[in-house]
Amino acid sequence: DDIRRALEAGGRQGAEFAVTLATIEIVVQVLSITGVGNKFAFMVETLSRDLCLLGVAPGGGCSYWLGIDSFFMALLLTAVACAILGMGMPTTAAYVLLAVLGGPVLVKLIGPELTHIYGPEWVKGFVAAKGDKVAAHMFIFYYAILSAVTPPVAIASLVGARLAGAPYFKTAMMSIRFAIAGFVVPFLFVYEPSLLLFDHPLRVVFSSIMAVVAFTAFSAGAQGWLLSPLRFYERILMFLSFAAICLFMVYFTALWAAAGLVFAGIPFLRQFWLRKRESPA
Repeated sequence: DDIRRALEAGGRQGAEFAVTLATIEIVVQVLSITGVGNKFAFMVETLSRDLCLLGVAPGGGCSYWLGIDSFFMALLLTAVACAILGMGMPTTAAYVLLAVLGGPVLVKLIGPELTHIYGPEWVKGFVAAKGDKVAAHMFIFYYAILSAVTPPVAIASLVGARLAGAPYFKTAMMSIRFAIAGFVVPFLFVYEPSLLLFDHPLRVVFSSIMAVVAFTAFSAGAQGWLLSPLRFYERILMFLSFAAICLFMVYFTALWAAAGLVFAGIPFLRQFWLRKRESPA
């Protein structure tokens, strides 16, 4: 009897998967024939421009880093497109659709951008190991998953609300609140490929530890809780810690790493000291 039920469940799931694959193939062929993918890539490249507050720096980018460079703008546009086009779709279908649309343009942009940070020799080996493709597709894959909790559709939030008997919109907003750190992770994959294991093992370990600290700080600041409720200034320090460590991930400068650890350490040490003082001897 258990075998029969297992076969029935497997057959239903297989049928659903087959329908999904058939739908994906139709969509991919339509995109290929109509050339929508090329138009999407052209649109992203056209709209990706430096938005600088104090003008453009001599070597490219914005002066004093005050502004948004064209590469970040391309990532941002792709992320928004992923959130919109992936709404209401299964993760697999959303990923394949978005990989066809946004994958090629990201792969084209990642190599030249990382050259300014890591140098041509490192990027040559990175591209030879297909790291640019891995980073681009991980970026898209993350946003394909997150489209399930992105309003106004937020199909995963809708299912969760129905199961819990809770209001849909409130559930969707709470889902965004809990998943908000995940919207930043794909950007770090692109700027810090060591998080995808494309670098020296020591740098992989160090960057992973710093990423854990950064997202712990971000989550604590967003939720207002670490070891106990955070004060307002402590939440600000947590957000500053997250921003500093993200800048460290981009520029790999010790000053940013130290600033991030200090910002996060102040609230943690205060709460740890209070908890230790209040605990019974």
